[in-house]
Amino acid sequence: KKSNAYLTIKQKIGGIARQEYEFDIPVGDADFLIENEKTVVEKNRYCLKSKENLIVSDGEQNIVVVDVTKRSDGNVMTIVNEVKKVLEDYESETKIHKRLSVKIRLGDDDFTDESFFSFCQMLKDCGVEQITVHPRTKKEKYREKPRWHYANELALRLKDVSVIVNGDIKDINSFKNVTSICPNCSGVMVGRAAVQKPWIFQELN
Repeated sequence: KKSNAYLTIKQKIGGIARQEYEFDIPVGDADFLIENEKTVVEKNRYCLKSKENLIVSDGEQNIVVVDVTKRSDGNVMTIVNEVKKVLEDYESETKIHKRLSVKIRLGDDDFTDESFFSFCQMLKDCGVEQITVHPRTKKEKYREKPRWHYANELALRLKDVSVIVNGDIKDINSFKNVTSICPNCSGVMVGRAAVQKPWIFQELN
């Protein structure tokens, strides 16, 4: 028996972002809308239980990727291969290719250039097509300045992988700075600034 229904209003996509609003509505109203709407969009959800995590895809946007740091076993390659299997099953059923992407930091405080780039090479070998780099260590959080040049160097090394640079991109000046340091990256990711001032994308456009 259905107990919940929602009406979602999605704004037209502008660039890489859009706003969405979701409202609780009576189940009867939802049934009425479905019965009287000529165009009904059906969506499938593909789920994989991965120990403490649940990986879900709605088949429309991106796969929801687990937070590796919360895995008790810490086996990153196992997680990547599990997500890859979800994507392969999805593609087999729908004939639609979905990109496997990973967002990473530089590693622990004792990381080396060799360990970082070797790890990224392993991700590529597992089928990762896009790597977003937040160039700080795990313990640095947001205290130290991001070392954006690591993202650019990675883009030069893995030419057939899309590399996105992330970290402290908060206004037009920081955007120009990071794009000048990382000319070989495919794009930039705006994180906290998107929440603090959602109009930042208009500023950067």
